[in-house]
Amino acid sequence: MARKWPARLDLGLLAVGAWACVSLGAAVRHGTYTPVACVLVTAGVLLLTVIALVLAGHEVRPPSRFSLLLACAIALASTALSPAVRDAHGTSQTISHLVLTVGAVVLLAMAGTKRYTPQLHILLVVLAVAAGIFGIRAYPHPGIDDWNILQGSARAVLHFQNSYGAAWPGAKGHLLPYLPASAVLLTPFWVVFSDVRFGLLAALVLASLVISRLQRAPRSHTLLVLSGLVLFYPWVMYGIEDSWPEPLMLALIASMVLAIHRGRPGLAVVCFALALLTKQHVALLVPFAAVWPAFGWRRALASVLAAAIALVPWVATAPHMFWQGAVVYNLTLPPRADSLSLFTAASRAGHSPSFAIVPIGTLVVLVLGLWKLPRTASGFVFGSAWILAVFNLLNKQSFFNEWSLVVGLIVLGMATMTVADHPRTAAGSALGTHAVEHQIE
Repeated sequence: MARKWPARLDLGLLAVGAWACVSLGAAVRHGTYTPVACVLVTAGVLLLTVIALVLAGHEVRPPSRFSLLLACAIALASTALSPAVRDAHGTSQTISHLVLTVGAVVLLAMAGTKRYTPQLHILLVVLAVAAGIFGIRAYPHPGIDDWNILQGSARAVLHFQNSYGAAWPGAKGHLLPYLPASAVLLTPFWVVFSDVRFGLLAALVLASLVISRLQRAPRSHTLLVLSGLVLFYPWVMYGIEDSWPEPLMLALIASMVLAIHRGRPGLAVVCFALALLTKQHVALLVPFAAVWPAFGWRRALASVLAAAIALVPWVATAPHMFWQGAVVYNLTLPPRADSLSLFTAASRAGHSPSFAIVPIGTLVVLVLGLWKLPRTASGFVFGSAWILAVFNLLNKQSFFNEWSLVVGLIVLGMATMTVADHPRTAAGSALGTHAVEHQIE
């Protein structure tokens, strides 16, 4: 039987605190280093550590109304005070900012009511899509290499060419540094809109919709509010503007959790395999997925094997280019003085930290997580957020996009606290112990 929470320990409030610290820290200077930003993300990682260490053996309750109101107020304030798009000006940017601000006001109003309000959630999604479209129009040709790389890689997929076969114009000589699903999943949007960023916007919306649907009955107002936090957090459109693939990973991991809750493990394997095939960091999540009984080591192994098999065409047709782009480039990146990490803080203080601290620290978190985290959806998601956050905090290059995935996973973790941790059988009976379901009180 689960123990009751200590009177002064509120897991939902801790999670909101972690979300606020990481999201605001990443937004201080567009995900780059400042002392304040580094202190904020470090505080967020410490709060995640507390959550990971105390989550097991305690009654899991969804975030309180006060916690959600606090998060939505932070989202509104940060949205109102920051432009929607960093490197653009003009009418489209102004409209995008105005629409985002209106959406954040609606989200705060939603958190303030006790009623299930799907109409407001639909309005939130429409406003987020509109803000994204105007934000993309405000900056039609980003100068960042990521956009040019993904544009060229999507074009290569369409023409059955190897995405690692060339350094695309505007890519500053860089090959595709991610795994191939980052290009494959965005190719349809490049075909229709001539811009992969519409695919990243769609992925962010999908993640929000998935979170809102984690529970069928009774409908949860808490999940609607949390799904809104995926769309409205500090500098949310910056990640879309610069074409980073983290929204894809968040949508796929959220879909994996939803598939398990809906009793569709095969779909969960596909989603996790695609996430593994999108960016290298997702491999850190495999051990936590393997020890989550609802997913299990067999499905984790199947996901890894499926991702490895799917890699074969790219590796077989251009092994050297794949190795240089997806492996060597990432391993040999030099430390940067603007990385939002303790590695940079130590370097700026005159020290010479060894890169060995990154695998050592990550391994420590992995061992602690496998020991202390509960074998539930909440344990899997919070463990994933924790290990990625520690990896970012210790790494020589960590920026807004890496931290944005941690932000999204914290919201997903709060959503799993609101629903049952195990799938249902065809007869509708629950398998295993449930989390306690509460509406906003």
